[in-house]
Amino acid sequence: MTTRHRTVQLGLDRFSGLYIWALFILVFSLWVPGLFFTAATAHTIASEQAIDGFLAIAVLLALVTGTYDLSVGAVANLSTIVVTWLQVTEHFNVWLAIVVAVAASCVIGVVNGFVVVRLRVNSFIATLGMGTILAAVQIEDLIGMEDPVNVPGTDREYPNWQRKLTVDVEDLETRVDLDGLFADLSRARG
Repeated sequence: MTTRHRTVQLGLDRFSGLYIWALFILVFSLWVPGLFFTAATAHTIASEQAIDGFLAIAVLLALVTGTYDLSVGAVANLSTIVVTWLQVTEHFNVWLAIVVAVAASCVIGVVNGFVVVRLRVNSFIATLGMGTILAAVQIEDLIGMEDPVNVPGTDREYPNWQRKLTVDVEDLETRVDLDGLFADLSRARG
């Protein structure tokens, strides 16, 4: 009778990112234990990386099926614009604005799926095209600005790469129409 020897495989080829992450946590926890390995640090890291984490999951779902979704960033940008526009211009409740933005993102996903599955367009091409279409939606259009921004090749009419919003950022705090939005954000943050 032969005896089998099982070898332990650490999965360095598949899980190296997790090992490096654990190594960083260990190193910084030992280096500055009172500052790094705290609940406040864990909360800060989790809250700052939440959107990136959701986007990574969205990309991962497409990759698992053997396809690409290059429109994820543009969809995230559009949903941010939709939430902002609905709250500021249309005075929507923060949660209702989020639901509408998620619904709009789902519609975009359904359109991407239809183009890839039914029309048999390569997912790389289809989602690149959708991302390009969505990149055309700018907040300046939604707030009704008539003068273009960031127009290449102009140096006198519209200085390159300088956003010209209709209000100064400093004046946003004093706008009465944004008081409700700021109050909702303060309540949501606790």
